[in-house]
Amino acid sequence: MRVVLTIISLLIPLLNLSAQNLLGQRIRKINSTKTNNYHQEGIFHGGIKVSSSLSKVRHSYDKKEKIERIVFDFETQEIPSIYSYFNSKNLKLSIDISKLKVSNNLNSFGTSEFVASMNVFPFENDVASLELIFKKNVEVEVFALSKPGRLVIDVKEKL
Repeated sequence: MRVVLTIISLLIPLLNLSAQNLLGQRIRKINSTKTNNYHQEGIFHGGIKVSSSLSKVRHSYDKKEKIERIVFDFETQEIPSIYSYFNSKNLKLSIDISKLKVSNNLNSFGTSEFVASMNVFPFENDVASLELIFKKNVEVEVFALSKPGRLVIDVKEKL
């Protein structure tokens, strides 16, 4: 219950922006492996309490599988504490990362199959909020890799 309250309290700024009711959302721990379970909505959390820097964001599109992979590269061996909210109806994935220093050149995302834009909002006390705005209705799979820490988001079109 304490974890749920912590997650909801960290996502309150997102409530004000998108007026979503998160109480009915499923909360999922970010897996450490790819499972091929795609979701249309939900709250995802994971990582450890460590100070880190986000060195780059990269993406690639697999034409055969029709999946775009977005990778957030951190400078630590594990990902820092992450809380994210996704709702395919809003075409937005919001990611809050604590104890994070953000590079100045992260707003440049390049051409993407599914992502219209990426917004980065660094806040005081080394907290950052990132938004991925999608071009169309999609499903996502969120997982993490370590050594070095990477947050991986696989995106495919919702059929």
